[in-house]
Amino acid sequence: MTGLVLLDPNISAWALIPIVVVTMSLQLLKHYAALMMKDKTACSPEFLKETQTIQKGVYTRNNRGWIPKEGFEERRRKINSMLKEKPESDEGNPMAAMGDPTAMRGMMGQQFLQMGPHLGMMQFVQYFFPSFVIAKLPFPLTSRFRGMFQRGIEHPTLDVTYVTSFCGYFLMMWGLRGIITLLLGGASEFDEAEHIKNMTDGSMGGGPKQVDMPKLYAAELDNWSEALTMHDFHLKNSEKRLLKLKAEL
Repeated sequence: MTGLVLLDPNISAWALIPIVVVTMSLQLLKHYAALMMKDKTACSPEFLKETQTIQKGVYTRNNRGWIPKEGFEERRRKINSMLKEKPESDEGNPMAAMGDPTAMRGMMGQQFLQMGPHLGMMQFVQYFFPSFVIAKLPFPLTSRFRGMFQRGIEHPTLDVTYVTSFCGYFLMMWGLRGIITLLLGGASEFDEAEHIKNMTDGSMGGGPKQVDMPKLYAAELDNWSEALTMHDFHLKNSEKRLLKLKAEL
């Protein structure tokens, strides 16, 4: 038989609300700390030129149907010649970033800003609210979720819908993102989801995103092959189509 627990009516005032307030305050402090530690180094003119070259190629390919064939072929020759040039910038080069002490210092600062507050917050919850049951979910769950919501207590017969203080902190950390965004008037400067995304794609923060510009040039040049950029002018015979549409009306 599943065990039922009668929660103390004061649990929200003595445990749940303090954890929510401290979690929100921690997110706000991380936001302003990230603003102070943000790298404001400007990109080099070569790097800006190369990224704009790739963007120009993408925009021209995607909108080639609105360009006359002669103009499109002229743009194709120009963009192909630009993409065949060797990139000159070192921005985003992983080897150059490894040798830059400023970039390394920024990466270490961002990592500390990410992990340090979490470790301190976990110690805070475990010290002041050890094995507290702070909430009950309004929907049923299977026993597979026991380890996710009841970390810190060993009670196999306790209903899975009860949430301990330690697991409640992680739920609040992710669930309060919308409120933090509303308070800050925009996306948080130190978004948890964005940080994890950067970790998966190789950018650890504290500097420009690591990219391989020669590889991007080669990929965009391949996209400009005639087989992938066949031209079909959208305004071809537009007068005849317009007159035909007017006659039908």
